[in-house]
Amino acid sequence: MKTKFSKYILCMFLMLFSLPSCKDLKAKREMLQGNWQCVSLEGSGDFDGFLSKVSLSFAKNQYVYKSVNYEENGRFAIENDIIWFIKSDGYEKQIGLDFLSNDSLRIRMNADDKERVMVFKKK
Repeated sequence: MKTKFSKYILCMFLMLFSLPSCKDLKAKREMLQGNWQCVSLEGSGDFDGFLSKVSLSFAKNQYVYKSVNYEENGRFAIENDIIWFIKSDGYEKQIGLDFLSNDSLRIRMNADDKERVMVFKKK
């Protein structure tokens, strides 16, 4: 019985320290703040001529995404390596957060049944 309890405590301890801390999520939220310009788009054919028209902005808990003939905005939330985009109509979109630094952002999403990877640089 003592062994089972010890294993339980060890598992709980490992789970607790493997979860992202509030500090980590706050740091990610702070790094996201600002205006981002798309510099690379994989998985959507020839898009190079339009990259200058693709941008993503974060201010407080709001986001704005703009592309050639499309604009979307709403709230966002971060959970582990996922950014949730929540539009005003309640529609939620899950975006994979592959990489984030003070000046670089790489996200992954599915659109039109294709995986797309977008790389942004901070303006």
